Amino acid sequence: MSPKATEAAIADIPKLSLVARPDKEARRERRRLEKHQEDQVRLIDGWEQYRALWDGIDFKRQIINMGDKKVRFALVIMGALNAALLLVLTRGPVLRSLPTSARVVLIALLPIYGVVTYWFVLHTIEALRPRPEARVTDNDHWVAREGAGAGVGASGVPAPMGLMIHGGDLTRTFDHERKLWGRARLSELNSELILFNRSSSMILHRQLRELGKVYHGLKLLAILAALILALLVGSTLTFPGVSP
Repeated sequence: MSPKATEAAIADIPKLSLVARPDKEARRERRRLEKHQEDQVRLIDGWEQYRALWDGIDFKRQIINMGDKKVRFALVIMGALNAALLLVLTRGPVLRSLPTSARVVLIALLPIYGVVTYWFVLHTIEALRPRPEARVTDNDHWVAREGAGAGVGASGVPAPMGLMIHGGDLTRTFDHERKLWGRARLSELNSELILFNRSSSMILHRQLRELGKVYHGLKLLAILAALILALLVGSTLTFPGVSP
C-alpha cells in the first residue's frame, strides 16, 4: 500500500473523543442527591413511624410539663398578692380610718378582686386537670376497629385490645398480658402511639388555652391589687391620720 493510500485510510478512521470518568466523590454526591429525592416522595416504614410518633409524643409531653410549671408559678404569684393585701388590710382599723369616698371605692374593688380570684383558680384547676390515656371517641373507635374480638367487659362494653392503653380494663392477668405482647405487631403499637399522639395534642391545646386565661387573670389580679394598695397609700398621704 502506497503512503498516500495509508494516509487516506488513517483519515477515514473516526476520531474518538475521550470522556473523563466522574471521580468517586462526584458519584457519591450523585447517589446522595438521588437518595434525597427518593426520601421526599417515599412512604415511611413501620419503624420510622414508631420513632417519629414517640419523638412527637415526647416533645409534646415536655411542653405540657413546662406548662404545668408555669401554672404553679402563677399560683405562687397569686398567693403572694393575696398575702400582701391581707397583711395590709388587717393592720389596724384601715377601713374605719379611710375617708368615706375611699372606703366606697375599696369596698367596690374587693368583691371584684374576689370574683377574679375565683375565675383564676377555676382555670388553674382546669389547666392542671389529670389527663386521660386517650380521647374517649378515639378509644371507642379503636375498640370497634381493632378490638372487635376482645369480648365484652363487665360494663357491657367491648374490652380494649390495646397493649399500652388498657382503658378501664384492669382485670388482665400477667399471663394474658404476656400472650398479647407475644402476638403483638408493629402496626398495633403504631396505632396505639397514634392514640397517644392525638391525646397529647388535645391536652396541649387545652392547657395552652387555659394557661392564657390564667395569665390574663393574673394580670387582672395584679392591676386590682395595685389599685387597692395605691388607694390605701394615697389615703395615707392625703389624710395623715390613716396608717395602713
